[in-house]
Amino acid sequence: MFHVKHSYYERRTNMARQVYADNVDANGKVFDTVGENIRKGARARDMLILEKIDALDHEISSLQADVTENKSDIKKNSDDIKKNSDDIKKNSDDIDLLNYDNWYKGKKLTTFGDNITEQNLWQSFVNDEILFATIVNKGISGTRISGNINNAMWQNNRINGLPLDTDVLTIMGGTNDSAASVNIGDISITNHDTNTFVGAYNVLISKLLYKFYNLSSGKYSDINYSGLITSNKFKDIVIYIMTPPFNANTQYSGENSARLKAIADATKDVAKMWGVPCIDIYYNSGINTENVNVLLQDGVNPNNLGAKKIASVVVNEMKSHAPIN
Repeated sequence: MFHVKHSYYERRTNMARQVYADNVDANGKVFDTVGENIRKGARARDMLILEKIDALDHEISSLQADVTENKSDIKKNSDDIKKNSDDIKKNSDDIDLLNYDNWYKGKKLTTFGDNITEQNLWQSFVNDEILFATIVNKGISGTRISGNINNAMWQNNRINGLPLDTDVLTIMGGTNDSAASVNIGDISITNHDTNTFVGAYNVLISKLLYKFYNLSSGKYSDINYSGLITSNKFKDIVIYIMTPPFNANTQYSGENSARLKAIADATKDVAKMWGVPCIDIYYNSGINTENVNVLLQDGVNPNNLGAKKIASVVVNEMKSHAPIN
């Protein structure tokens, strides 16, 4: 094989003709190619986007944390509002309790009525809440509001048995009037026929006012008030009229309790005519046909559970009608 020797001139000429790559300068310094520059630019762009995404993720996380914190604050505030509402209600209840307790505490309650009063059950449950100093029971079993029978509640001997230092008086009657099918009578304050339920109740109330209010005369000119033991000065007594409780004994209440219901309605009418608060046991105690076997011991008189139902209505009404000191 023969080797061709080139002259120095040829070598220089060839070198001069050499074409350098586009990423190498005349001194041999290597630069990035266009493609590499594009790729680097893309990578730089991608990194910038990723950095922005990371920054946004961080901002979103921060906002989510703020939202969570705000939700927690809102819940806490809601809980605080509920607690404040509960506190306000409790304070209101305490004020109500203070109001009625301050007035009733140390006072004497006299309960006037028939067998449902005489059995002395509901009174003790009332006193657990109201805290009277004294409770006097003036109930007599089998007695009525009306009629000329012995111990009818409108008669002087019954009314004279009520202590003059009574502060609160409850009157509950009508169960035995219903059993005797007593005539209701005219629903009018002028009715003072003691053989009717309304008339006898009117006379009873007029005698109580004469007894405790130290009146110079009674309302009805043909009724004898002279035999009453009266206060020598005005006595600021609180009187409550109570409707009799529902019972399922047809002998006492009539078919479908129609007679006793009429008695209860008439009792409310009497209370309204005289401006006396009515404690509506018949409609508000919850004693009815469906539960009489649970709440009444003999179909007429309440057991402990029934007495608590009666007492609940009494307490609520006494609270709402507590006099202002």
